[in-house]
Amino acid sequence: MIFDRVLDGLGAAIVDGSLPTAHRDSIDGFVTRTGSSRSIVREAVRVLVGLGLLSAGRRVGLRVLPASEWDVLDPRVIGWRLAGPERGGVLGELRALRRAVWFKHIRAPETRREGGVGGGGG
Repeated sequence: MIFDRVLDGLGAAIVDGSLPTAHRDSIDGFVTRTGSSRSIVREAVRVLVGLGLLSAGRRVGLRVLPASEWDVLDPRVIGWRLAGPERGGVLGELRALRRAVWFKHIRAPETRREGGVGGGGG
């Protein structure tokens, strides 16, 4: 689907640094870059704004945001990051997250049994 190609192309370009942080552009610039229609580019931009990869405003256009603003837990952002040059670091982050969630999950029943957080002790 054309929309998916445009979204993936722009998202990957932001994540891999081809469109660097603070880069400014316009819908027309992205139309030229992707070879797609304005309506498809506008929809892709809406998604990228929602994911924190872009900001959009009247008179200032589109601006690429720093990684600290990204929704790094969104599956699309994870996929673009894994396909990019920082794959090893991203895998390390995902492993750390998995360990933290796993450890909390394993410890939760033990905490409840001891009357800690979530315990119904009364």
